[in-house]
Amino acid sequence: MLDKKSYLRTIEAVIAIVLIFSMVVLLSTSQPKSAIQSEGILNFLEQDIVFRNCVLANDTACIEAAIENALPSHYQFSLTQPDVDKDVVVEHLLIAGNLTLYRPTKVHLYYWKR
Repeated sequence: MLDKKSYLRTIEAVIAIVLIFSMVVLLSTSQPKSAIQSEGILNFLEQDIVFRNCVLANDTACIEAAIENALPSHYQFSLTQPDVDKDVVVEHLLIAGNLTLYRPTKVHLYYWKR
């Protein structure tokens, strides 16, 4: 009689471990983060040479075009502090220069859902 109880408890423990492990795997993979949520849009754009040259040239139209192409369509953005009543995400990026030019420039990006 004692052996049957120990087998039953072992099986219960194994089932509990399998259930807990499957829930952890399910919850960790159910909501993948986008590039915006995990790294930020400026960290993504920082690697783009065209964007870096736009920042160093202080070309606002070029900067806005690059951000608009990289940002999902359900977001709005501004390079100056906006006056909106929504949750605004703020990112800052310092670009020191490129291979031939040293000109430290800061970019401030404010974006929010439409």
